[in-house]
Amino acid sequence: MSGEKTAKLAPRLARQRQALSIDLRAGYDYRLMDKIRVALAEDNVLLREGVSRLIAANEDFELVGTASDLPELLALVGAEHPDVVITDIRMPPTRIREGIQAASWLRENHPQVGVVVLSQFVGPGYAMALFEHGSAGRAYLLKERVGSVDELARAVRAVAAGGSVIDPLVVDELVRSRSQHPRSSLAQLTPREVEILAEMAQGKRTPRSRPRCRCLSAPWRSTPTRSSRSWG
Repeated sequence: MSGEKTAKLAPRLARQRQALSIDLRAGYDYRLMDKIRVALAEDNVLLREGVSRLIAANEDFELVGTASDLPELLALVGAEHPDVVITDIRMPPTRIREGIQAASWLRENHPQVGVVVLSQFVGPGYAMALFEHGSAGRAYLLKERVGSVDELARAVRAVAAGGSVIDPLVVDELVRSRSQHPRSSLAQLTPREVEILAEMAQGKRTPRSRPRCRCLSAPWRSTPTRSSRSWG
């Protein structure tokens, strides 16, 4: 190719690279995909409005509806068929673990829907319950992370692609609990299992995982008795 033709093509190529804006951390170019349809469930009005604004700040996301309790969320999923659900861990009617219940129901009835659970609990018990039946398409974030557009967006894109994310502070607490309480169920996690959780927190993937971030190892999925103890 002549120097003149190369000079003419250079600006066009530069514009194309800029337009693509490939997100290397997520491992795919989300601008080449359809918009990710997001449903939000949160009973706190201020937090619901704040998360709604964070979703709107990402041009590849579309907020399809909001809910303030578990029944509303399940009805919203049935009506709008979102790609991802962002849900509070505790909502009406019981304010105990509606977010975990929603994730379990979706795994059974809409397995293609990713779930991001927002929680104020650093203790790993809730996170382990979320991942008990598989890590694909699941994320557990502390609510203090919600103020970061990047953190929430990364989690949404990861679960939409079938990946998994766990808050690094939860992993830190798991490791601490394991060392301080050697007789607890968490202490039965092997060093490799703890390492995999740490990699999940960093957005890495294991060799067995497809696509990115699907990080929990096979022993947790294939041995029910071991699972029930490890996730306690």
